[in-house]
Parts: sequence; structure tokens; C-alpha cells
Amino acid sequence: MARGKKVGHVKPQVTIKDDSITPYYISMDENQFTVQVEGSTLPLGYYSRLDGAVKRIAKYKVLENLNQSTVDLTDFLKAYDKVLTQINDRIPV
Repeated sequence: MARGKKVGHVKPQVTIKDDSITPYYISMDENQFTVQVEGSTLPLGYYSRLDGAVKRIAKYKVLENLNQSTVDLTDFLKAYDKVLTQINDRIPV
């Protein structure tokens, strides 16, 4: 009895790229969504749902925007909400 995948089997995969999430992108296969950054082959995280991957990218983008600054919780949440809204306007999840 044969085991595993057939020789030459290629796993179906889709790559989601959009200006609103650049330099990040999402790869989707039959099991999960993977967040990656352009120029790197290392994944930043694995998610079972698209909205989880999008929220993670929003967090990364807020960190880039607020890099090395000290903000209170209200300002952070406003910045996060703004980035997430910009992404969701382009990619409604």
C-alpha cells in the first residue's frame, strides 16, 4: 500500500498581495493562512482564519508607524483601529 502524496503532487496555494498590507502578504493553502514579509522566506505566523492574519498584519503596521515611541493605550488603540480600518476598506474580512 502506497503512503503519502503522489510523486509530482503540488500543494494548491494562493498568494494575497495588496497595497494596503505591503510589505506583508498572505499565503493561503488548503489548511491555513500564512503571514509573510516580502524579501523573506520565513513565515511571521500561521492562522486558521483570514481575519486573524489581517489583524496580525495591522499590528505589525502599527508597530512600524509607532516605532520606538511611547504612547498611552488610547493612542495605540486609535492607531490600530485606523490601520485595521484602512486594510478592511480594501480587503473586507
